[in-house]
Amino acid sequence: MAKYVFRQEIEKQNRGWFTVIPLGEDHHRKYFSDEKYGNKADSLFAALEHRNNVLKKHGIPITDRRLYIKLRVNNTTGLAGVSKLEKSYQGSFFVEENQEVKKKFGLKKYGEEGAFEMAKAWRQRMERAVYGVTVAELAKK
Repeated sequence: MAKYVFRQEIEKQNRGWFTVIPLGEDHHRKYFSDEKYGNKADSLFAALEHRNNVLKKHGIPITDRRLYIKLRVNNTTGLAGVSKLEKSYQGSFFVEENQEVKKKFGLKKYGEEGAFEMAKAWRQRMERAVYGVTVAELAKK
């Protein structure tokens, strides 16, 4: 279904939608009962509207795309989507669920610091173009 919105159907009296929104170390949860809202469609609409309001309040882009804010354990650069290769730094970004774009910045051409900064800037431009904000800005919230 939609990002952060899940369906619950336990017997006839417990049917509705949950919103579970990660906010740093916590999760914001709220339940929307079909009975309270009249039907399955209206409770879903209420859950989606609530999700969008919470995301907007916390400055999180309203998107069904996955946003990786925490770094992977094998990350050596300290930045999501920026990795060091043998002869370059590389910025990478998923434009679609299974469509990754990458750009390399050579150490020989730009130097260690220059290549890193260029890969970082490229990644942040991609994030702003798609999300309207960088992952680093989201992580601060």
